[in-house]
Amino acid sequence: MKSRKQFKIERRLNYGSEHELQARGGLERVTTQPDWSSIPSQVTDAEDLGCDVLLSAEIPMDPFLPLVVAAQVKSNMTLGTGIAVALSRSPVSVAYTAWELQRMSGGRFMLGLGSQVKAHITRRFSMPWSAPAPRMREYIKLVKACWHSWQNGEKLEFEGESYNVNLMPPALMLPPQANPHIPVQLAAVGEVMLSVAGEVADGVRLHDFCSTRYVQQFAVPSIRKGFEKSGRSEKEWETFQITGGGMIATAATEDQLQREIRDVRKRLAFYASTPAYRVQMDAEDLSEEAEKLTALSKQGKWDELADVFTEEMAHKFAAIGTHDQIIGKIRDHFQDVTAVQFPMPIRTDRDRGVFKELLQELKS
Repeated sequence: MKSRKQFKIERRLNYGSEHELQARGGLERVTTQPDWSSIPSQVTDAEDLGCDVLLSAEIPMDPFLPLVVAAQVKSNMTLGTGIAVALSRSPVSVAYTAWELQRMSGGRFMLGLGSQVKAHITRRFSMPWSAPAPRMREYIKLVKACWHSWQNGEKLEFEGESYNVNLMPPALMLPPQANPHIPVQLAAVGEVMLSVAGEVADGVRLHDFCSTRYVQQFAVPSIRKGFEKSGRSEKEWETFQITGGGMIATAATEDQLQREIRDVRKRLAFYASTPAYRVQMDAEDLSEEAEKLTALSKQGKWDELADVFTEEMAHKFAAIGTHDQIIGKIRDHFQDVTAVQFPMPIRTDRDRGVFKELLQELKS
């Protein structure tokens, strides 16, 4: 396992509506109009704070479009999708978009992809469904094959189980560029998808709902298995990115921290009630609690979930502590991770100063 002493800090673009959606747990319709006018200032602000990566999420809008705006702002930060739903889109269309965002940003784009679940792919996007892990393996290979073809002027011939592409006329090939390598990160939870990420991607985006035990005993070994299958060298493993892997809750005082813990427990309980995330609960020997949470969710008793998901359980899935404790908590919880999202609210100049100091300490 890799020893992680420093972290890249990720921050999400906020369009107003998605911030409100998160606050409501994603269960209600949000009617607030998204505000894109703040994107340039958000880029400048995130870099001033010390962030390394600015993410655009697909909740519920297209994640690529805001990055077109963000790419116009001079910055050294990586701009990435965190994540874009892959199986609702053609891999060739995604390759086109990513190639131009890479050019537009001066080589600072990162393509984060996720498969999504069957109901959303078939019923929300009306797209075909098949086993997602093998399909994502082909998907990423095809995206990279497009980039290789455009950069080197080579004929594109791709044949797979899900995707077959053999038509790429010269007039429709995008021009080569100075920074042709675009990192691809794949969102993964289960063993097979984690292995696919290790095999064909440049990084994996772990879910927010992760414990240290799950990451160390389940996720990293699965990623390593795929990475070794790819035939890449150990030196390349050192640059493989493992992002996410838990939540962070911090505040200035213990009383304020208790409010943050209550909010985190609600979010964690919601994830824990979802059968798709049972593997994380099983890793902590919390299968019985998971069953209770799932039963409550099916009964619509959302307000009772946090009663089952205790504060003790929250500490397994999140780095929790006051400002003077949180850096040590983060280092303990995210031992095998290369990048974390640190969503500390910034409401005052004092908050801003504290946040910058915490980031400096975390990255030292």
